[in-house]
Amino acid sequence: MEKEYAKLGKVIDGGFCIGCGGCAFVSPDSFKMKLNDSGNWVPTQHGPGALGIEMLCPMSGESENETEIASRLFPGLPEDSLIGRYGFCGAGWVKENDFRTKGGSGGMVSWLLTKLIESGEVDGVIHVVGASDVLEPDEDVMFGYGVSESVSEIRRGAKSRYYPIEMSKVLEFLSRTKKRYAFVGIPCFVKALRLLQKAGKIEEGRVVYAIGLVCGHLKSKYFADLLAWQKGVEPKLLRTMDFRKKRNSGLASQYDFEMTYVNGDRREQKSYPMAGVIGKDWGLGLMKNFACEFCDDVMAECSDVVIGDAWLPKYVDDPRGANVVVVRNSAILKIFEDGSRSGALHLDAIEVADVIRSQSSGLSHRREGLGYRLSIWGQNKWVPRKRVEPSSNLSNKRKSIYKCRLDIAAYSSSVFFEAMRVKSFDYFMMTMKPMMDTYSRLYFWDRVKRKAKKVHGSLLAKLSR
Repeated sequence: MEKEYAKLGKVIDGGFCIGCGGCAFVSPDSFKMKLNDSGNWVPTQHGPGALGIEMLCPMSGESENETEIASRLFPGLPEDSLIGRYGFCGAGWVKENDFRTKGGSGGMVSWLLTKLIESGEVDGVIHVVGASDVLEPDEDVMFGYGVSESVSEIRRGAKSRYYPIEMSKVLEFLSRTKKRYAFVGIPCFVKALRLLQKAGKIEEGRVVYAIGLVCGHLKSKYFADLLAWQKGVEPKLLRTMDFRKKRNSGLASQYDFEMTYVNGDRREQKSYPMAGVIGKDWGLGLMKNFACEFCDDVMAECSDVVIGDAWLPKYVDDPRGANVVVVRNSAILKIFEDGSRSGALHLDAIEVADVIRSQSSGLSHRREGLGYRLSIWGQNKWVPRKRVEPSSNLSNKRKSIYKCRLDIAAYSSSVFFEAMRVKSFDYFMMTMKPMMDTYSRLYFWDRVKRKAKKVHGSLLAKLSR
């Protein structure tokens, strides 16, 4: 038993724990979930945990990996090294009602969940909701996992939540219920669920469908505070945040954030362009959970369907947003096909290469970049086993970019915590600005070089015809 405790301790102490809460569900007497000073959920250890618990941890490197899980769940489907198993690949948006305008991207997640409820395929949905709907909240949080059993409840849970969440309590709920649910989660959470299902910790049939979300990375709770504080609202006054408020014009990537906060005895609400704040650059990775730097799954490879943003030239001009989808379950595919035939959806079939292109930055960071991070971090420290091999076979500029991102992920949340303690946003900026400036300079010239190579290659191809 001490062996299992030691392995999980390495995950937690090394910063590789994503805070899913699976261990706290399996061994509640040994692990309790708590928000740490960096604004991330972590389990605090009070005992060794259940025998073999490291086999249920999605980040331990000891459990089944995503490729192995997917091959068990979807054995008849073709496989791609970057997106995993795939059936239908598509892109589009919801045309009926206001799913698109009031949901994330093209509105397909909320639409699909609604169809599953209306058809009786499931009795409810387990997804991330606002504070008032969180199942048994025990911390001062803006968002967390909740249970929705009506269309109106599902619609309240729409939108992107760039906020830390954990699922120990909702897993405990699943272990007691006899109803059937659809589960929505980021890749590592879906993986954790699959491991628990295989081990019999979640009864067969309780989760009928796992809906995955394409993942860039998970933010600490300070990401919301970072946005608000730049606009004069102290973190203690912030109440909630709409991280992606759509506009009526511009590109899909040009959205606002809307914050609700306390001003004296009043609650106020204001919106600001995301383009005008520190944190708009997702590649910079401010307030990123450090564990995300050691994840190799962008496309929720263990899910029945994964849905994300369609960052493709054909779709980015529409500010209402569009989705990319990879379907691995035939029942889910039928729902999409029926929706397309009825006119409820605009859904284009696309190639695997288009799916990869839509998430190219995230995929390169989780493959090429991960190999480099494993090579440098694993020199003197323990790192979990991944599907990517350690490698430093990169240009010096790419190495510098990945190292800079790693440093920002490692330090930005803890620096923000200190800034709150001394009540000075300037402290945060003075400490982090050198790192951010270095990254911006490196990334700018790297993009220039890559574009030049692309143009040069195109010209050579034309001249050779």
